[in-house]
Amino acid sequence: PERTRPRKVRLSFNEVRELEQLPEKIEALETELALLQARLGDPDLYRSAPLEAKGLAQRQDQLTHDIEAAMVRWEELESKKQAAEE
Repeated sequence: PERTRPRKVRLSFNEVRELEQLPEKIEALETELALLQARLGDPDLYRSAPLEAKGLAQRQDQLTHDIEAAMVRWEELESKKQAAEE
C-alpha cells in the first residue's frame, strides 16, 4: 500500500505579505496606545473634557483588543510558516 504524506500547507502570497506587515502594525498600535494612556493619565482631562476622556477610554479598549488580535494572527502565520518549512 502506498503511503500518503501529509501535504505541507504553505502561506499564500497575501499571508506572506500580512506576516511581513504585522510587526509594523503592532508597533504602530502600541505607540498609539502609549500616547493615549499618557493622555488618560492627565487628571485635568477628566475635569476639563470628560466626554473626550470617555472616548479615549473606549479607544484604549479597542487598541488593546486590536493588539491582541494582531499578535494572535502573527503567531498563527508564524506557526504555519514554520510547519511549511519542516
